[in-house]
Amino acid sequence: MTNRQGAIRQPKKPAVIHKRKPRVEFTPEVKALFLETLMESGNVSASAKVADVDRHACYYHRADDPLFAAAWDEAMDISVDSLESEARRRGVQGVEKPVYQGGKEVGVIREFSDTLLIFLLKGARPDKYKERVEINEAKVRGMLDNSILPELLAIVQEESEPAAYERILVRCRQKAEAGRSG
Repeated sequence: MTNRQGAIRQPKKPAVIHKRKPRVEFTPEVKALFLETLMESGNVSASAKVADVDRHACYYHRADDPLFAAAWDEAMDISVDSLESEARRRGVQGVEKPVYQGGKEVGVIREFSDTLLIFLLKGARPDKYKERVEINEAKVRGMLDNSILPELLAIVQEESEPAAYERILVRCRQKAEAGRSG
């Protein structure tokens, strides 16, 4: 990846995760309460608060105990499944909202969420519903002079889509810089 000036960005160094041992006893009961709350909320801080432990202690034990880490991942999967079910319900079945007239409730209207359905489709079938950027000869001819057009079309035909776009951007930047300095 490159930044806007074309320089290669260095990846961020991973944070050091909780090397010191927590002070609070992390009993099986505490782990169970934390995991149960995590499954319902999907929120580590809230789950740690309910279990009456520091969230850093939870991360320490996650790194230290592979079984706890696996249970944590499963709890998060269940939490996300619950969110997906709710998103599907709101998108397909809708939500009833009250309608007011003259300050009095006179009925209800069912509202559906197209946006939630779009996100569900993109998540379920990303290849079909992903955002697309097309590069075709007519668009490229309209944007660039013919001197680098054959080179850019060759890149598109030779490489996978993301790599091709990256190389095209680099080549266009080089061309633009050469035009400014020449």
